Amino acid sequence: MGVVPGSTSGVAIIGVHERTIYRDYPGKIIHNEAFDITGNLTSQVFEIMTVLSEFWPCALVVESFNSKKPIANQGCLDPVRVGARIEMCVESHYTLAPLFWQTPVIALDTAPDNNLKLWGIYEPEPDHIRNATRHAITFIRRAKEASRHGDWDLIDKAWGPPENYRPDGPTRRRGIKRSRRALY
Repeated sequence: MGVVPGSTSGVAIIGVHERTIYRDYPGKIIHNEAFDITGNLTSQVFEIMTVLSEFWPCALVVESFNSKKPIANQGCLDPVRVGARIEMCVESHYTLAPLFWQTPVIALDTAPDNNLKLWGIYEPEPDHIRNATRHAITFIRRAKEASRHGDWDLIDKAWGPPENYRPDGPTRRRGIKRSRRALY
């Protein structure tokens, strides 16, 4: 899930099959949803957390804030405030999704408008929604690139280590091992 925080926050959820991340399968998008959230900053964060709880496993990728010009008014700091509230939700385990910060430059370099159009995920919507889509797809591409090089740290932190897809074999099992017991 990519999030561009602000007075109106953009959210994009892009889902791919886990084989796309853990193996060199084609990166077919199986879920794509993008929308914006308005309202007071705290209610925006709770809405993001509610949507996030509907998807598991899910990595939460938030655009980091970098002011390139002097702060003119307090409204310019809304991205910082929303980002801090999201970070608080993650650190207090309000959500179990891991948080990743990503700069706008990385997202724009990886997914410019022409690439978004080529991949079929370009929407002529407001910039904050398109930028959230950039962050979501950029993180997926970073994870896929890491798996090609055998760097599993990013992937393990984001989605966990499934044993069936790693080329180096099992690491640990997901879920609880169940056993049969007689009822008598």
